[in-house]
Amino acid sequence: MVDGLRSENTNAPLGRLTRGGAEYPLRMEGKPERADDYRQMVIARSNGRPVTLAEVAAVGDGVEEKRRLALINGIPAIGLDIYKQSGANQVQVVDNIKKIMGKVEKDLPPGVKLSLVRDGSIMTRDSLADVKETLLIGGILTIVIVFCFINSWRSTVITGVTLPISVISSFIVMNAMGMTLNVMTSWPCRWPSAC
Repeated sequence: MVDGLRSENTNAPLGRLTRGGAEYPLRMEGKPERADDYRQMVIARSNGRPVTLAEVAAVGDGVEEKRRLALINGIPAIGLDIYKQSGANQVQVVDNIKKIMGKVEKDLPPGVKLSLVRDGSIMTRDSLADVKETLLIGGILTIVIVFCFINSWRSTVITGVTLPISVISSFIVMNAMGMTLNVMTSWPCRWPSAC
């Protein structure tokens, strides 16, 4: 039955027709245009008698069976996953997507809206906030420890001034060399002799 249906429901090339220096492709149109036409399709033969699809199956025109489902707060939706390319800045990608979503949403029909369900940049932003907080706490503790152990205002002020200058100058050099915080964990492998 399946083979009969497959053989009847096909569009096949028949060859080509050459006429007056022009060439025209020929195709056999075997696919029915309406669902009702499938009922009369011969899918097999039994004792020399043709068996139509309507004799062995219920044929009707309807919607395609749902195979995937996306829901947002219990409401049916269309899901779209966007992945960044390797080496791209995830925070910048998400910021660009949010800008584009704002522009696209203006052109959508009433009742249709765009929602950002998962944001991969949240973890990156949280990590960056933790680094800033750790730098600040580390700097303050360093200044306090220098004052407690050396007991000199002059040494404490020098430490307090040189710490931010050294950190800021390090980031300036990294930026000039095209590096980001992402490469700090894989820094040794940037140089072949260190890998």
